[in-house]
Amino acid sequence: SDIGQDPPQRGDRRNDSQRQDNRRDDRRNNDRGNYNRNNQDRNGNRNDNRYNQDRRAPRYDNNRRDHNRETRHDRARSLEEERREESFRRRRQAGPEKYWDFQAPRNIHLGSEPDVPKKELSPLLEFQRSVEIQNLRGIFARDVQKTLGVGVGDSFNRWLFEQLSIPSSQIPKDQESDPVLRCMDQVAESQVLRREILSNLPASLYISWGQRNKPFKIVEVLRTYCSSALSWLKQLTKDQPNESSEKIRNVVEEIEENISKNSRDVPYLQSLLKKVKDEIQPYFQLEFAEEVTQICDRLTQAAKEVVRGLNKYKNSEDVTRPHRVHVHVTGSTCNLKLVEGPPEDEKELDSLNITAFHLGKVRELYQVNSGDIDPEMVKFHGILYCLVRRYATFFGEKGATFHAAAPHLVFERMNKDFEVCHENFASPFNAYFRNFNSAFPDTDTYFGSQGSFFDYDIVEGSFETGPPYTEEVMTHMAIQLEKLLGNSTRPLSFIIFVPDWIDPPAENIVILNKSEYKKSDFVVQGGAHSYVKGDQHLVSQEDRFFVLPFATHVYFLQNEAGAKKWPVTESRVEAIKRSLEERLS
Repeated sequence: SDIGQDPPQRGDRRNDSQRQDNRRDDRRNNDRGNYNRNNQDRNGNRNDNRYNQDRRAPRYDNNRRDHNRETRHDRARSLEEERREESFRRRRQAGPEKYWDFQAPRNIHLGSEPDVPKKELSPLLEFQRSVEIQNLRGIFARDVQKTLGVGVGDSFNRWLFEQLSIPSSQIPKDQESDPVLRCMDQVAESQVLRREILSNLPASLYISWGQRNKPFKIVEVLRTYCSSALSWLKQLTKDQPNESSEKIRNVVEEIEENISKNSRDVPYLQSLLKKVKDEIQPYFQLEFAEEVTQICDRLTQAAKEVVRGLNKYKNSEDVTRPHRVHVHVTGSTCNLKLVEGPPEDEKELDSLNITAFHLGKVRELYQVNSGDIDPEMVKFHGILYCLVRRYATFFGEKGATFHAAAPHLVFERMNKDFEVCHENFASPFNAYFRNFNSAFPDTDTYFGSQGSFFDYDIVEGSFETGPPYTEEVMTHMAIQLEKLLGNSTRPLSFIIFVPDWIDPPAENIVILNKSEYKKSDFVVQGGAHSYVKGDQHLVSQEDRFFVLPFATHVYFLQNEAGAKKWPVTESRVEAIKRSLEERLS
């Protein structure tokens, strides 16, 4: 009852919520009391008719038993959801959360210091790089469309990501390179582009993780694919049909017929998808392999021309012409403008936005890591523009989706239980600690980057490892982890976060599962945990988090000394799992 209490103020949600919680607790207590009174006599003996039935003639009601089991399961699930909601509400009421910790003690020891000098950056060169790489994206997309009549999907971004996993030691000193287009000779033989383009022939079979069990989406993709396949077969065999093309045509027509008969049967529809991949795709991939190779060669040559042009521009007088970066904060948005010319007649070259929240974060990182060389922060605005423009150029429109991050609650727990103090794959926008490895040492070193993970000579420490979700980078990561753990006798520990891609199993999953250094692992199912968006610096605080649609596999890899210093116990593993399952979106 609320009698005798001050009336709640209108709009006071905390009072309303607290009163609802109290009433819910009262009802539960009353229900428990009624059950106990109804099922015990005055001496406390149990008085349950079902319990006191003649045991020699038990009656089993399978329907009731199944119903009770489902009810218990639903009740447990409901209580778990309620617990998560309550935890989420308490955190919201507690005030601002701690999204990073730049003062955490470090325990890292390296075999050799990272070679990441703080070189002079040029906003004009960074802008020119963005123009050239955007043009390169367009050249590639038009070439694929003209030659094959299909889109490029994520192939260009995956090609860029693959270059970042090549150690600097493997790039010849005399080879022209660029921070984004690092090693054209090595990627000329890359299978990434070929695989990605070929997987779209004659149409894409990709279904996002959130829709892979939805029959209408599978049906839509299958019908589109079959329609395109029949059209392509008609063009390929208009002059001379052959036995193999007729066989493929029969398979396609059979699948089309079966789609309509079983349009709601998800397992059956998924079996049709597998049949397409196993029996139809290889035919088109073989037919167009030569054209795809030629496309890849043309892209490599065009990229080399871009690198030569950028290196020439870097040494020209154009890069030194007068320019400025203006930074304006309006509400929750920070705008960066690159302008050239005299102040009275400025010409805008580029305009970018980040959140004011992340402006504050990278400013703090800059002060922590570069305050000694720029105490007055005279160079900050120009370096900030180069940082923001670099990631915008690299990610393009969709690349940020490859590099979401574990939320801050997980880092808090890892730091507390395992003294994790360094991230192997991060950026100044999503870093939790003051030092980290990142994709672009030249821009990121001002904010705490210690270079690429693949160039990092680790011999001791406790690390978080969350790579970009591309197969090539994750495979190289797994191989590198095995090498580091095998080479060090000092305490070394890695907590790794990767997607649980098991159908078929990704190569990195195979390596990590077989690792002799694996101390524990667990999987959190899709839809049951939140991540931070890869482009979090562009969205509001309320939109930073999203529910990951696919499962995440977490591994604990340690050498013998690391296992002694940071023991992987059941309670510690469970604590990290709970922190990952906290509701944030």
